[in-house]
Amino acid sequence: MRRAPDVEQRMTELLSELQLLVRKPTLSFRLDEIRGILAELAARWDVYRRGGTGVYACRHAPSSIRQVVDFPYTRDELHALFTVAYEEDVEHDGRYDAWSAAITLWTHAWPPPWRAQATEDSLPKGSFHVAWGRPPGVWLIEVQEGFTLAELLQELGRLELIGLGYLKHGKRPAGG
Repeated sequence: MRRAPDVEQRMTELLSELQLLVRKPTLSFRLDEIRGILAELAARWDVYRRGGTGVYACRHAPSSIRQVVDFPYTRDELHALFTVAYEEDVEHDGRYDAWSAAITLWTHAWPPPWRAQATEDSLPKGSFHVAWGRPPGVWLIEVQEGFTLAELLQELGRLELIGLGYLKHGKRPAGG
């Protein structure tokens, strides 16, 4: 497992980067750069408030591609998607790991008593990052190396079909 390097120091660096972007005299900065910094800062804050250390990804953490999207949902719709993710948690025979602002999809569940081995073998496929403010919705899809955006959109479609009963932004799952 790869442990988070000095979380507090990295949070400080991220805040400095954000301040530099905001202070640029021109509007040449990209909104997705700011969103990416804020997403990483939020993730690191979750780790920090749990004691300063944590696991970011599995031992063989692949690189990822971040796709900024604009998928508006109502707050009730987001709650429904998170409810499905919580019910199908990776530690309870599911493949999702839901946090306050993201749902991560894993290749397979971490069933006991093999949980320690499974967490090393299971790989993250990607994540759906959400904003709960105005407007609420999914703003970023992170696709891990070896997987495609199309696969993640099918997974989003699966979450929507189970949680909402209809497709909104996701794609119909293969074979379904």
